[in-house]
Amino acid sequence: MNIMTFLLVLTVCWVFTIFIALPIGISMPKETTKGHADSAPIKPRMELKLLITFLISIVLTLIYWYIITKFPHILDFLQG
Repeated sequence: MNIMTFLLVLTVCWVFTIFIALPIGISMPKETTKGHADSAPIKPRMELKLLITFLISIVLTLIYWYIITKFPHILDFLQG
C-alpha cells in the first residue's frame, strides 16, 4: 500500500466517523434568541470530536493496512 492509498483510506474512515460523531452529546437551547437557528447546539465541542474521530480513523486505517499486508489473498476475488 503506497502513501496515496493510505491517505485515501484515512480520509474515507475520517469522513465516516465524523458523521457518526457529529450528533453525539448535543443539547439544544431551551430558549432561542432572535437571529439564531432553533436547532443550533449549545456546546458542539467540535475540537474534541475532530480529534477523537481522527484517532479512530488512524486506528481503522492501520487495521486495514495490517489486513492488506499480512493477508493479500483476501482480495483475490476482485481480480476474477
